[in-house]
Amino acid sequence: MIYLLGFISQVLFFMRTLLQWVLSERAKKVLSPTFLNNTKIPLWLIIWGSAGQVIFTMRFVYQWIYLMRRNESLLPVGFWIISLIGSGIIASYGVIRVDPILILGQSVGFIAYTHNIAIYRKEQKMLLHD
Repeated sequence: MIYLLGFISQVLFFMRTLLQWVLSERAKKVLSPTFLNNTKIPLWLIIWGSAGQVIFTMRFVYQWIYLMRRNESLLPVGFWIISLIGSGIIASYGVIRVDPILILGQSVGFIAYTHNIAIYRKEQKMLLHD
């Protein structure tokens, strides 16, 4: 199930990129906004969306540090928490920009991230009661 959700998220992200490409080709110009030179996007929103992307990417740095310290390949609960926070910021950026593809692509991950956090909490409760 987790692989299916991850695959769907990746397909949605790819579809967004493909749609942008097709629309740009039709318009004979790039329709994707310039990163820092677009007056239609306030600077605070660019910073907010970029922060979400950085946090989302940091989950892999966190997982790598965890792997190096424990010498085992796991996705610890911190990975899922960082994923949820970063994805939430990116999704809120999508809401503000009224970008349904970005919203849907990030929101699908919420299910997997929340589910993995719930599994961790359940395991911790079971350990406390044993």
